[in-house]
Parts: sequence; C-alpha cells; structure tokens
Amino acid sequence: MSLSVHRHRLYGLSIESPFPLPCAPAVSAFDQPPDITVLWEPETAWDARCWRVTLTASSREYPDIGADSDGSACLAWSDELRFVINPGRDQIRIISRVAKLEFAPTVLVGYVLGYVLYLRGVLCLHGSVLERGGRAIAVLGEHGAGKSTIAAALVQRGALLLSDDLVVIPRTERGVFVEPGCAGMRLESAAVAQLLGSEAGLARVPYLNKLLWDFSGRMDTSDQRFCLRATPLDALYVLETSADDDGVNVGPPLSQSAALCQLIAAFYPPGLLRLLTQERLSDLRALAAAAPLRVIRYTKRWDQLPRLVEVLGA
Repeated sequence: MSLSVHRHRLYGLSIESPFPLPCAPAVSAFDQPPDITVLWEPETAWDARCWRVTLTASSREYPDIGADSDGSACLAWSDELRFVINPGRDQIRIISRVAKLEFAPTVLVGYVLGYVLYLRGVLCLHGSVLERGGRAIAVLGEHGAGKSTIAAALVQRGALLLSDDLVVIPRTERGVFVEPGCAGMRLESAAVAQLLGSEAGLARVPYLNKLLWDFSGRMDTSDQRFCLRATPLDALYVLETSADDDGVNVGPPLSQSAALCQLIAAFYPPGLLRLLTQERLSDLRALAAAAPLRVIRYTKRWDQLPRLVEVLGA
C-alpha cells in the first residue's frame, strides 16, 4: 500500500491518514489541525513490555484491549494488527507488517474509530442510519439481523445513507443529532445479487467477506445517495428476526425502560458491553427519552423486504 497524506471528514472528526479511508468523504484541507492523525509504523516498533491487557477478546472477531502507564490504549488483533491511541485521543499509530496494512483502513473506520469516540466521550450505537426529509431514522439489531440490507433497499427507494455499522450521536444542545459516517455500505453477496443484480464495480472488503457499495464518487452528482450533514434523529427501530412465518410486525413505541434495554444491547463497540460507564448509560437514558423506539419482528425472507421498506420508508 502506498502511503501519502489523505484528509477526511468522518463522524464529526477531521482525520489525516497515510492512506485513503474507504468511502470516507475527502476534504482538500483543514482550517484547523486535524482532530485525529493516523500514522503507520512497522512491527519492529512494538514493545510488549509497556503494555498490560485490560480486556481479553471474547472471540477472534474482537480485539484485546491494552493500556500503558502513560494513559495510551491499544486495540490488538492477535499479533498482526495493533492500533495505539495516545493519551490525548488525537493520534492513532498503526503497528503492523506491511503485508497486513491492507486490512487497516477497514478496521480503522469501524471498530477503531468507534473505540476512539468512546474514549472521547461520544455515544455510539451499532446500526445503520438513513436520512429522509431532513430527519434521520436508525435501524439497530443483532449481527445478521439485516440492518445493512434494509438500509441498501431504502437507499434504492430514495433515502440517503448517513452511516452504516456505526451510529455516532454526540452531545449537543440542539437535540439528538447523528453525524455522517462513511459514504458506502458493506453488503453480503446474496444482498448484492438481490438488490443490485451484479457485483460489477463493487470492491471486496478486506478482512470481511462482504462487498462495498461505494457512494463517494456520487457526492456531487444528481444521483447522490449520501447525506453530508449532521441530522436530527427522528426514530429508532430494532430488527428482530422470527422463525415463524408471520410476516412483518411493527410494535408500538417502547416504554423508556424497555427502550433503554434495547439501546444497551446496541452499545458500540460490539462485544465490549463491560465498557458501559454510568456516563454513557445516562446518555442512553436520555436517548430513550428523546426518540421513540419500536421493535420490528419479521421473517427473514426476500419476499418480506418490500414490506420492511414500506414500513421504514413511510
């Protein structure tokens, strides 16, 4: 991978990186120094003596989390890819072999930046967000519930993507807003075949067995499919799949306590619910009080997708 200077705006942050970030809106220059600078160093720069593991990964999908005495944090996927976050939370050092560097951008724009935002005190959820009529709806749910597939179907119906996978909700006196993320989404091959008809022109995502539907090349065209501005959150939906052939059922808005339980389950980073602090819990309570949350139970079949799109696009 060729290293140079690339500037992006992502999740409300200005980011300077030695490589382009997938689907991240690019900017030519910053008015101020970047919020986060990304650097790369070879594996020889790693010194294991400085670190102690504070959280061990629950599966290979998630990283071990380490800490240094100076306040730095580290996310490590085995011994192959490490992201070191400085105490100021404004620098990310990637330490890896050159051969593993191709995986870094994909991991960086998702899990790593989600963890950095967590460290910076910003609430994040696991889901997809779309803009319609100047308002945002968030679609939450467990892995495999169909969040990205349904988001892609809504984009085809005229909605604009705000973010896929990572929902960033900063504190603001204006109300509850969602920051724009990457201008693209990761889709399973079956979803691509069903919705787009062909994989032509789609890149395969390193590290994940998915394809990238990239909207970043359409930012200045009449076919724009991505929203570049922070958008007020109108509603949240949680997808739950059902084994019964009972179609699509939309529940009423949940009570604040029931909504809070659903939001806790959607806390980002995934697999790290142990990091949920009282401060973040307070943010989740405020969100449960501010925006209605409904549960959608549906049978996971392609013939149910039009009804789901109709419900969420109403």
